[in-house]
Formats: sequence, C-alpha cells, structure tokens
Amino acid sequence: MPSVWREVKTLIFANASHPNALVDVLLSPSADYLAVACGHDVEIWDLKRELPNPDNPQSKFSNQYLRVQKMSWCPSTTKLAIGYDEGSVSVLSLHDGVVLMEGFGCAASPVDSVSGLTWLSPTLLAVSTRSTVEIWRFVSDDGQRLWSSCGAIPDPPIIPGQPQMPLISTMHALADHQLMVQYADSGGRTVIWNLSFDPFLARLLILPWKLQHRINDVSIGTRHALYTDHDTGTYGLLKIDSQQPAMQCYPQALESRAPQLVSCVKFISKDLLIGGGVGQLILWNHSLRRLQNLVYTNPITVPDSISSGYQLETDIGWIATAHRFQDRGQVVLWCTVDSEEAEEAEEAAVAPGFLELHRRSITIVLSLFIVTAVPFFLY
Repeated sequence: MPSVWREVKTLIFANASHPNALVDVLLSPSADYLAVACGHDVEIWDLKRELPNPDNPQSKFSNQYLRVQKMSWCPSTTKLAIGYDEGSVSVLSLHDGVVLMEGFGCAASPVDSVSGLTWLSPTLLAVSTRSTVEIWRFVSDDGQRLWSSCGAIPDPPIIPGQPQMPLISTMHALADHQLMVQYADSGGRTVIWNLSFDPFLARLLILPWKLQHRINDVSIGTRHALYTDHDTGTYGLLKIDSQQPAMQCYPQALESRAPQLVSCVKFISKDLLIGGGVGQLILWNHSLRRLQNLVYTNPITVPDSISSGYQLETDIGWIATAHRFQDRGQVVLWCTVDSEEAEEAEEAAVAPGFLELHRRSITIVLSLFIVTAVPFFLY
C-alpha cells in the first residue's frame, strides 16, 4: 500500500525580532538529517535516531560574529554548506556522528552577505552575493581539506537603460556543470551558464522565456521549474527548454472551495510536487497517480518555506515547513506512514465534500478539476 503523510512534530523557536530568530530549515535529500538555522547558530538532528527536540540539538554550530543567511545540502552526500554575512561560507561533512568542517571567504569586493548556495557536484559549490556568482572547488590532498576558487561567472549582457548590474534572484543546478541563474531585472531574465574547468570558462545560454516570478525549485530529471505567482494566487510548472505555456495550479479551501493564499512550492521527487495553502499542503504529480491534502493541526497555518527528503524507491520521506510569526518561529514536521495503519484516522479527518476512494495502491481525489491547457484546481 502507498504511504500517506502525517504531521508528527512541531518545533518552537525564538520570535522574529529576537537575535536568534528562525532563518532557514532544510532536510537532507535522503531525509537522514534536519538542519535549522537561527541567528548565529545551526542545529542538526539525526532523524534516524529520534524526533528533534529544540531544547536539545544533537549537533550545534555557532559563529558569534556572523549571522546565518543561507544553507544548502549536497544532493548526493551529507555535506551542508552554510552562508553567512560578509561572504563567509562553512561546509560541514557528516559521517556516522563525526563532523568535518572547512570554510572560505568569497573574493568579491565589496564583500556582501551570501544570498545563494547551489551544489553543482559533491566537489563544486556556487555561491552568490548580490550580483556576483563564484564557483568553488573542494580539494583533498595529503590530508589537507581545502576549498579553492575556480573563478566568477561573467555578468549577463546589459539591458539598454539598465543603470547597473541586476541582483541575482535565484540559482539552481541543472547538471553537474550547468547552472541556471535568475536575475531580478525588469526583463525577468533567466539564463543557463554551461561551465567547464581547467581553465575555468562559462558559456551563456539565454532561455526562450522571461519570468517575473521567483523560481522556487527545479527538477533536474525532467528539467522543469516551479514558481509562485502571488498576483494571481497560482503555482506554475514550466518546462525549462521550451516555449510552452506554464501549467498553473490553484490551491482552494477544502470545504468552501474559496481561493487560498499561495506561499511556496517544490519538488519532492522528479514528478512529485508539493505546494502550500492555508492550513494545508497539497501533494500532486504530473500524471495525477497520487494526490493528498496534508491538513495542518492549526487551520490558519501558511508555510513560508518547504523542505523535503524523500526516497522514491521505498516511498519513505519527511517534509519540514517553516513558519515565521511575530511572537515565534515554528517548524512543522511531516513523515510518511503506511496507509493501512492511517486509514481510520484519515477517514475521520476528511472534510465534508472531500471524498477519497482508496483502492489498493492508488488514492483518487474526486474534488479535482483539470481546465483547458493547463490549470488545476486543488482543494
């Protein structure tokens, strides 16, 4: 039987005005570890051992001088990159309770806070600060563990009338040596840099579309991008190498079918997606073989960010959502449970007008409409 997702734990952290307010929440891709950044600290829990306790982290890393800005897990290893103020980066390698750490500082001048971290491979890391992207390579030689700079990606072509170089909005890896960069300029440009090394070269490919909305996530396997359109209250699924129109998804309330606020969306696997609504998360995939509404205990909860770790082969995983309130920061954890064990609880939790039919290995949600060339109404 397929697994279903259940809310299992809520972690409470300091309020948003506190120096140690919640910054970022990330699950490792294999769902082995949970990392939570608060102010100057990063706390890590091994989910294979126990559920997290915010008062007792299994590992804690602090920098009393610099605040955490970004984190990024390497997709194929248990390496965690942490970006700070002033262009500083630390890299943690976790192995069976042993943690190795290296660090480096970006070469860009003047030095700005790290705004993005993207792994191109287990030994290549892209670091962005404002309008600059630097590529760094890990080298292990004679017991020395070092990060060396490969160089910086060139500035994109100037747009006529643009007074200065645009800020970098998002970065995502599409392959080991391929980096997609979204610029926050009036044209909504998104470009792909094809990288080669020894010597370091970056070749530019301008994509055939422009996007004014911030890209939340990409699927390397299918080369799709996910974005959030706050103006229309939709999530968009866009084929990166195509001029086809985006597929749009509309989250709606379970009972009233009223439109809901959108917040963020991401891939759990290459064809499994999850987006945030009000009091719920919505799970779906390209072929609609699987769909579930994950209902929060708090009916007004809206996620600020979503992280996940999922193993497609075993259908086992975790989801962590971050929530920033005026009086606190909150992390809600979900994990997969066997659908047979959860069947009675699931039937009791189904809202009126939201009927689910369970048939062996498939769940069909009747309240789903597919409209024209691409909008979905999800509730």
